[in-house]
Amino acid sequence: MDLIANSYPSPAENLAFEEFYFDRFERDTLRLWINPPSVIIGKHQCALAEINYPFCEAEHIPILRRISGGGTVYHDHGNINFSFFRILDQDHKIDYGTNLEIIASALRHMGYEITINERFDIYYEEFKISGNAQHIKRRKALHHGTILYDSDEVTLRKSIAKPEATFESKAVQSVRSKIKNLRSVKDVGKAEDFMTHLQNELIKQGHQFKSVEAEKLTLSSLVIEKYANPDWNYGYGPKYRFEKSSNGWDVSLSVARGGDIERAEITFKGERQSELELNLRRLKHHPPVLTSYISSLNLLTEAKQNLIESLI
Repeated sequence: MDLIANSYPSPAENLAFEEFYFDRFERDTLRLWINPPSVIIGKHQCALAEINYPFCEAEHIPILRRISGGGTVYHDHGNINFSFFRILDQDHKIDYGTNLEIIASALRHMGYEITINERFDIYYEEFKISGNAQHIKRRKALHHGTILYDSDEVTLRKSIAKPEATFESKAVQSVRSKIKNLRSVKDVGKAEDFMTHLQNELIKQGHQFKSVEAEKLTLSSLVIEKYANPDWNYGYGPKYRFEKSSNGWDVSLSVARGGDIERAEITFKGERQSELELNLRRLKHHPPVLTSYISSLNLLTEAKQNLIESLI
């Protein structure tokens, strides 16, 4: 199997490369990479139902949607990602066990006594250190996951804490688990050092390291058109019902697939806000869109902030 190690400076570029390479690879490949701080949601999830948006916004942590399913994860410089690009057999089935045993074997040789459970997550004792997700298209598979080595656990927990609002939908929901950083088990240096050790163990297994360069113009186009687009990151998930009470506001929204607000019922201290309801039905339930609209209203700054918090 080819082995590549390349990381881009932004999460949008890293996710774009996953899709870019997936559409073009001709040999089985394993990629190792590190993402800057970001929250990455599964393809079939409702973004706002999986994240602590106010915290992410305050900490400038971007929220992006990947092309694979599964649950929401937090990435940062202490989290190493692996991606298997596989040509499938005639049954079109991913061999999760074989893929993960490649990673597990390398980790064991590095001194980490880890196991793989029935859900194909990697554990150290009772702590989850790796989850994974998949994408299949035209007899090709992308199977990628995370390895917690030295991630900021406080920021991780806060960024993916469940919101105060109520969401009703058929979206895939994340399963929260106890986690642990492998650096607390055995310290081999910084995350980059850990990835180098992992890479060396994989080379010992017989995987062939090679250099790879994406076509920059093509990759940039993909970033702009998809992974930097709120319609993909917030709107792709299934339709949902949103309800929240905050700072005197009571909000109930019906949101279509794509993020369009189809119905809005809003009261402030018991008084119906008919004009606001009408205006919201022309918008998408995407934080940048709502923030821009509410910022344009003739309200005091505190009132604007309270209204934004009630809608997200």
